[in-house]
Amino acid sequence: MDTSQKLAKYTLIGSVFSAAPVDRKTLFAGRTDQLRDAITAVTQRAKHAVIYGERGVGKTSLANMVYELFGDQINKPECGPINCEESMSFSDVWHTVFREMHVADGKTLSHLAPADVRPDDVRHVLQNVPKTVIVLDEFDRIKDRAVTTRMADAIKNLSDHGTDTTLILVGVADSIDSLLAEHESIDRNLTQIPMPRMSDVELGEIIDKRAQLCVMTIDTDARERVIALSQGLPHYTHVLCLNAFEDAVTRDSEAVSVDD
Repeated sequence: MDTSQKLAKYTLIGSVFSAAPVDRKTLFAGRTDQLRDAITAVTQRAKHAVIYGERGVGKTSLANMVYELFGDQINKPECGPINCEESMSFSDVWHTVFREMHVADGKTLSHLAPADVRPDDVRHVLQNVPKTVIVLDEFDRIKDRAVTTRMADAIKNLSDHGTDTTLILVGVADSIDSLLAEHESIDRNLTQIPMPRMSDVELGEIIDKRAQLCVMTIDTDARERVIALSQGLPHYTHVLCLNAFEDAVTRDSEAVSVDD
């Protein structure tokens, strides 16, 4: 390969083996059961979801796939998932959401919300908006239980009034108890989606799908080594493959080996 061909290959490899959450259907792999549960939550009125698990298992990628699959059928914040911050109050979270959602005449939903947003204000703002899906990512960063209690109240309000909005909370947690206060009161309206570590088959699917997109191959031994080292965490699969595939190209090969 000449220099221009190598640069093109490096660019392609970097675009498919990325540390960033997956946001394209062509790159999404595994998680069939979890994706089905998330889709079901969105399609059922008055249902909401919580996606939780350890860091690096692909929680945000799953939420991104919900946006990707439903496309223009739903309203959503223009920035995609809303990233929560530790210092945010309940009102801060919702003002961030509303300013990212445009309505007629170039206005955002912010003009419908009071300065201090309360749980029923969320329902009031979203009541007459067409089908909406709102993803609150890194929800675990919010440590104030008063905020998470209010979020549970907001979910209950949305559900009780049949508001056609699905709220998806995403966070690092061992269980829903450490993520959402007072969740028992909304259990029937909440789809819990735990994200365990990926199986070897799912990690292999990540590798195979991206190798094909890169028009490259990976030796069986190398593939098994990546899967073993990843320990069920797709983030490591991406990092290992990114470097291994680049090393193969550097030595003018389109076949990744254990040495790479």
